[in-house]
Amino acid sequence: MQRPDTTRSQRTQPALPGVTLPTVPAAAQRSRGNFTLQATVTKGKQKARLGRAVLFCLLCGLLLEVALLSLYPILANLARSTDPLLTALSAFWPGLPMLYWTHRLPALVQVLSGTPWLSPLTTTGNLNLAIGELLFAAGCMVLAALACRRVVMERLSLLGELTLFWTMLLFTLLFSLTLLLLPSSVNQLSQNLSLYGFYGRVIVVYHANPYVGSNIAALSHDLLQPLLGVFHPNTAPYGPIWLDLCILVTLLAGKSLVSMVIGFRLLGLCAHAASSILLWLILKRFRPRMRAIGTLLYAWNPLVLLFSIGLMQQEAVIVFGLLLAIFFLQRESPTLGWVCALLVVLVNPFYALLLPIVFRMLLRESRILYLGRRFLWWLGMICVTVLIVALAYAPYWQSDALAGIWSAYKQVFLPDVALNSLDAALLHLPVTLPPTLLWVLAPHHWAAFALVIEGLLILLGLWLADTLGLVLLFSSWLLLCGVALMPIYWPWYLLPALALTLSFAHARTLTLMLMLEVGAFISMYGLLGAAPGLGQGLVTLGLPLLLWGWLLFFSSTWQMAHANVPEPPQEQRRAMPSFSRPSWMSRPSRPGR
Repeated sequence: MQRPDTTRSQRTQPALPGVTLPTVPAAAQRSRGNFTLQATVTKGKQKARLGRAVLFCLLCGLLLEVALLSLYPILANLARSTDPLLTALSAFWPGLPMLYWTHRLPALVQVLSGTPWLSPLTTTGNLNLAIGELLFAAGCMVLAALACRRVVMERLSLLGELTLFWTMLLFTLLFSLTLLLLPSSVNQLSQNLSLYGFYGRVIVVYHANPYVGSNIAALSHDLLQPLLGVFHPNTAPYGPIWLDLCILVTLLAGKSLVSMVIGFRLLGLCAHAASSILLWLILKRFRPRMRAIGTLLYAWNPLVLLFSIGLMQQEAVIVFGLLLAIFFLQRESPTLGWVCALLVVLVNPFYALLLPIVFRMLLRESRILYLGRRFLWWLGMICVTVLIVALAYAPYWQSDALAGIWSAYKQVFLPDVALNSLDAALLHLPVTLPPTLLWVLAPHHWAAFALVIEGLLILLGLWLADTLGLVLLFSSWLLLCGVALMPIYWPWYLLPALALTLSFAHARTLTLMLMLEVGAFISMYGLLGAAPGLGQGLVTLGLPLLLWGWLLFFSSTWQMAHANVPEPPQEQRRAMPSFSRPSWMSRPSRPGR
């Protein structure tokens, strides 16, 4: 057989004029064409999936908006007819009752009235409808998050990311504006909002120091005193930065009660919108595949929206400060991250427990500096910290205010009362407890034990937390311990822990967080109506912790039982009898003579 002439085959062949020979072999051209076609088809499928996900988000967002609007008449029905807060809101916007579905759909009201436990004409029916609508809104949020998760698991184009982001953000603003004029009444949920305005008026109107108990006792004639309820502290339990924000809102509101409520809700709206944007940016770099579901679980969360805007709790601003600190730490700006964490402590002193973990992150960042620059950097950090604390407390620092500051901060860490917590539930058990156990269950002793547990967790974090992910993990667990173990529990205490948990998306911690959020829905039943039950802590805290523990146990057992067993080496494998050849055929043949 004659071999081809390789030299001749490699020469350039002559061609006719005007004819261009292919420079790439035909097989390579077909392969490149198939690859281009496959990429085009994949991109088309991805755009189609993105379009379906966005349309599904639009549908879920509209349903969630309907659920939030349907809360208007229910919350108005739960209030008394002479409620001052509801009366002021109705006078501010006379057309507010036109949004009530009870006025627009009388046939639906008549149908629901036939079922006593869903009747809008009874207190029990309104409570059940409120919780049902909040749960329906939560279901819409979860469905939207799951629809976006499958799309974000793939690599999206810049246009696809912007489309998804702006869809979530615009609906977040829509929900926030809906809750801006939410009818509210004087109850345990709105007590903090009235308290913020009262301390702002103490400074602006009466020019008194809110850290001095005698000044607060002398203001029983203030117009906000009827809104404060039975239980409120004698001195301000907040940090000076929060009092400065209260001053700003009070100055803009004047003497109008509605303007004060709207002012604090606008503050919560700005904080919630900014927190949603920060959470998206943090997850985009930290957990790219979880950025959509993580942002939606916070931005569209009905409880978060209700506590951040409609009832405007302080925790909405705290979440913004914590996420801003994480944002700067993630972008290698430890000084700005430390300043943001310090400002959060000056809003609420309880979050000083997070400072040692953040300090551990600063130690890690300073190791890359030379000795001289490291000394100057730490000196600058100390000076900045002292300056910020001094400027924050300077307007309130008086000789008689020191005792009030100490008393207020002592109530934050060692309270004298137990409310809605595990401690409160154990204290009100229908059995006679021994004196030793009663001593342990005393609120200040129980809080001391909780602080010891959190101190051990801080020491463990100082030892192990050498990355930002571990810093977030230990910080979230510190906040979760505070929520579960401290003698006082309110459902809005979950907001900072939820934001930190979503920012790094740890699966097991997120599962516990979602279970505690279900407990928060249960606690809303008592807070919207009458006083909560004495054993509420066992259901809202004890039951989620127990279920999470059993879930963790069974999942760990399943993983251990179904772990992949490593295959034995080739020489140790035993062949199956039916597929093996006889041993005598594997022996070498006897050599001939």
